[in-house]
Amino acid sequence: MVLVIALLLVISLVLAVLPAGPENVKRQTVLASSRATFRVWLCANKKNLVFLALDEVWAIEAANRLSFVHTPFGRFELDLSLNAIEATSSISLARVHRNWLVNLKHVRELERIDGGTVLYVGPGVGGSGQGIRAPISRERAQQIRENLLATATGIRRSLPGRGPL
Repeated sequence: MVLVIALLLVISLVLAVLPAGPENVKRQTVLASSRATFRVWLCANKKNLVFLALDEVWAIEAANRLSFVHTPFGRFELDLSLNAIEATSSISLARVHRNWLVNLKHVRELERIDGGTVLYVGPGVGGSGQGIRAPISRERAQQIRENLLATATGIRRSLPGRGPL
């Protein structure tokens, strides 16, 4: 609710500063209707508004009717559903779980843990960094693995005696 009020306040300030000529009315309409071309997300962090560049996003998590953006700077609340983010985002986010979207360019490890598969996203490897772990659903695990391996080289797709990675 606070985020919506803050966003409306910012919009009203911008509209108050711009002259009311026909070209500015047209520009405001284009800005309001072109959601697919945004380059920055507006997020909430306690009482602050945070502006995040899309290429900084590691992953987006849905939890308790909220969405959270994970970045190198921390975890921030986002007032959009995962479906809306998938539909309008200009960055490549992969749905790895019903509650997770992951930016595959930031994936550092594909781990098997207790019969499940998890992605380590963020800096470093071996869990040494300050990244996050995103679960992969069983239905999506093979496709996500194939997508990651399609652009990788240096190791065979399966190791003798171990089966597929």
